[in-house]
Amino acid sequence: VVVSASETPSVYAENNEQNYEVVSNQSGKLYSVFSSLQNQEFSTVYLLPGTYVEGTVIYVYSSMDIVGLGDKEDIVLVKKEGFSKSNRHMFNVSGTKADYIHVTISNMTIDVTSKGSASSFMDKDSGAVQSIRKSKVKCYDLNVIKASDGLYAFYVNGNNAVDGVKYTAYLYAENCIVQGKTSQVLTTNGTY
Repeated sequence: VVVSASETPSVYAENNEQNYEVVSNQSGKLYSVFSSLQNQEFSTVYLLPGTYVEGTVIYVYSSMDIVGLGDKEDIVLVKKEGFSKSNRHMFNVSGTKADYIHVTISNMTIDVTSKGSASSFMDKDSGAVQSIRKSKVKCYDLNVIKASDGLYAFYVNGNNAVDGVKYTAYLYAENCIVQGKTSQVLTTNGTY
């Protein structure tokens, strides 16, 4: 699947007769990347150069690769202003079924400077990329731009249960640059 900032509202990838959906809208917002059938075979989403203004969390519920094509400075995901405790991450990778999901996010710029200070999110931590529950996330060649010490580039959360059991969450980062206030790069909650 290739999605550009000017793509049609919905495009689909066919993978062994399972539909993986990529939703954007005509104003260039990358709204959500997900699969309704979790933990199936891999899908790949390619982002073409452009700026994607994200108004909500990009939920990733299935194993997939999300790859920027071209220079990472030219594939920019910008977190829109106006957040709540439930809408505080850019990418939220969340496994909820029997097997771990494996997700790679690579070669893009994630700009979350509009999220402001930590105090605006009360007791909740915020992350550009969150690995939660039964997820194994690999981040390569990312530029993360953040504005405040209360926002984390990477947030690993193993403290949320699947069927009443808390599972270890994983996140690996390589060749990632964090710009802005960099005192908070990684935080963990629960097992990780």
